[in-house]
Amino acid sequence: MRSNGIAIIVAATFCGAAPAYADESLPQASWLFIQEAQSATYTDDTLVLSGVAPDLVAFTDRPHRIATRIGLPEFAGFWAAGAESFGEDRPNAGITLETPNGPKTAVIELDVPRVEGETLVYGVTVIGGVLPPAGTQVSLFIDAFPTAVNSQITDSVTQANTKVLGDAPAMAMGNLFQATSQALANAAHNATTAQQQTNVTAQAATTMGVATLYDVDTAASGIATNKVLADTFGSGH
Repeated sequence: MRSNGIAIIVAATFCGAAPAYADESLPQASWLFIQEAQSATYTDDTLVLSGVAPDLVAFTDRPHRIATRIGLPEFAGFWAAGAESFGEDRPNAGITLETPNGPKTAVIELDVPRVEGETLVYGVTVIGGVLPPAGTQVSLFIDAFPTAVNSQITDSVTQANTKVLGDAPAMAMGNLFQATSQALANAAHNATTAQQQTNVTAQAATTMGVATLYDVDTAASGIATNKVLADTFGSGH
C-alpha cells in the first residue's frame, strides 16, 4: 500500500453463491477488500475518494487463504438491491485520516457509491466522532458483506438455543421431582412428629391409669385393716 494512499478493508462473509466477480468454483468464505486512493474530502454528507486505483485486492480469511483482484464496478455492485446486500442494510465503517491538526477518527454509515473515473463517491452519515473536510492516509474499515451473520456464529447460537430447549424439559421435571420430594419429606416428618406426640399422650394416660389402680388397692387394704383392728380390739381402737 502506498504511504499516501487510502485503505478500505471490507469484511465480507459470503453465505450464498460465490460473488459474480470471482470464479464460481471459489468456496463460500469470509472476504476482505483493500482499496487504495490518494486523498479524501467530505462535504454535505458526501465522502469523495480521489485517485482511486482501478481495482481492489480481495482475499479470504482463514482457513481458505485465497487472493484475487476485482474492479470498482464489481465492488460498487455489492450495494445492488436484494437480500444480504449493502443496499438492503447499509454498512457501518470506521474511518481514520491524517489532517493538519493530527489524526482524526470517526464512525460512519455508507450509502451506495458512485464510480466517476478514478473517483469513488459515497453518501455517508456520521454516527460518532467528527469527520474532517479533507485528509490523507485515510483508512476506511467497512463491516460485513453480505449483511447476513457468518454461518459459524449463527450455528453456534442455534446450537446453544437448541441445547437450552432440549435441556428445558429435563430441568423442569427435575425441579418438579425435587419439589415433590421436598413436600413428601415434610409430610413424612410431620406424620412422624404427630405419631411421637400420640405415643407421649398414650404413655401419660397409661401412667395415670396404673397410678389409679395402685391407689385403689391401697385404700381397700387400709379399710380392711381398720375393720380387723376394730373387731379385735373394739370400736375404741
